[in-house]
Amino acid sequence: MELRAALHRQGYGQIRDMRNLDQVYDVVSGDNMPDILILDSSLTWESRTVPKLIRDIRHGKLGRNPFVPIIATIWTPDQRQVTDLINSGPDVVLVKPFSTQSLIDRIDAVAFDRKEFVVTSDYLGPDRRKKERNNANSAELFKVPNMLENKLIGAVVDAVSFAREIAEVQTQVKNRRQKANAFQMAFLVALSRDPLVEGNVDKFLIRNLERIRDISVEMTVMLKEAGHGELSETCGKLRGDVTDILDNIKDIAEETASALERDTNQVLMALHPDETPQQVAERVVKSVGAFKNYTGQEDLHRPVTQFGS
Repeated sequence: MELRAALHRQGYGQIRDMRNLDQVYDVVSGDNMPDILILDSSLTWESRTVPKLIRDIRHGKLGRNPFVPIIATIWTPDQRQVTDLINSGPDVVLVKPFSTQSLIDRIDAVAFDRKEFVVTSDYLGPDRRKKERNNANSAELFKVPNMLENKLIGAVVDAVSFAREIAEVQTQVKNRRQKANAFQMAFLVALSRDPLVEGNVDKFLIRNLERIRDISVEMTVMLKEAGHGELSETCGKLRGDVTDILDNIKDIAEETASALERDTNQVLMALHPDETPQQVAERVVKSVGAFKNYTGQEDLHRPVTQFGS
């Protein structure tokens, strides 16, 4: 009650309490998406969790606004759970217990000083990178639509205009994700090539190959929808080749690994027409080298979700 009263005093009029995650899914998937979501990470529904809910929203699988401001709260300071929550893409993760004023301050920050979004092959959400990494990484940042800010400053934005604004940014995000996916596939193939040919098979190599396969499945659909039929077919072939490798991973010829490199590089270069093939190749080599230095040789084949740009 104290929190509700405090929010009302700050100008937040319609506040809806939802005790179960299925209620949240119903509201988010409806016609009237809230202007902000405050989610308790302890909520579950069947096999669904709050991190999955946030990912579904951010990746456009649920609701009409993947950019809705989201504040997630969590009781436990367990690092793995906190990391999983952060990686799902909320604007803020707030550890309980917290004061009412602390929450209001976070809401104000999301409304008036919101971080720009970044998109990678497996993440869409606020840019959390440190400045020194920002300078070295060419990932494009996006200022995303924010109805919460519009309403708090009294700006009049009709639903049609706001939906158009969302669609425009979504198009930019899809284009960026295509490039990020292409780079990630080329990076993972380059990272996996030597252990694959040398027969150094471990769970990390398998996970990286599974990641290549999963990205190629997504890219097959994305590129076809974008009108890149030939590239879509290349990704479909790549998916089949990686699946065959996973089925017979103990006996991989060097020619097979070279074919993976050729196909991933073809997609990567086609989606970066403003760069020469040499520039693209150098970026991949540089990222692989940086990853090896970052992890250390003893941890060289650990699974990768996103590295480079």
